[in-house]
Amino acid sequence: MEPTPQKGKKGLMATILIVVVLIVVAIILINKRGSDVAPADATALATPFTTASSTFSVQFPEGWQTQDGSQFGAIVFAVNPVPNEDGDAKFATNMNVTTEVIKSGTLDEYLSATLEALPKFLTNYKTTMDKTLTIGGVPARLIGGTFSQGELKLQNLQLITIKDGAAYVVTATSLESAWDQYKDLLEASVMTFVLK
Repeated sequence: MEPTPQKGKKGLMATILIVVVLIVVAIILINKRGSDVAPADATALATPFTTASSTFSVQFPEGWQTQDGSQFGAIVFAVNPVPNEDGDAKFATNMNVTTEVIKSGTLDEYLSATLEALPKFLTNYKTTMDKTLTIGGVPARLIGGTFSQGELKLQNLQLITIKDGAAYVVTATSLESAWDQYKDLLEASVMTFVLK
């Protein structure tokens, strides 16, 4: 029996809410870190991240701290230990990988629902990028956008792909004012995502 479109949208909305939760987590984590943390290498990628149960691998930026994201609804969460500042606001650039089971639907349908839902959950969301590509032989879409979360003006990049009844979303988020500093590194990292 196929799920109703409404159930699919509820799953998608849960995925978007995870992104919002992880933004809040990034804010909390920077407030817990001391000022003696050394800056991470802003150009290199670490060895591939994977777990025994993972169906994927991804290379996060070198020096970023990774942790199990399951308590926040993600598979993994990676954060730059040195936050950026924009006025009084501090934010740690971060990445995460989420997944959800989908029983039907194409990548284009999933993306369409995502682009429809993002402005409902992320204040002032505006799409800045939408590219069609292939990752490890699997069709994917790379989208980006700007949005606000409280006093923060943020920008993100999301790789979305579907395989074997599961949608995977790799999200990278930074302060909009720091985006030019991170965009090449974040895109390079996102593009290392490979499904096994």
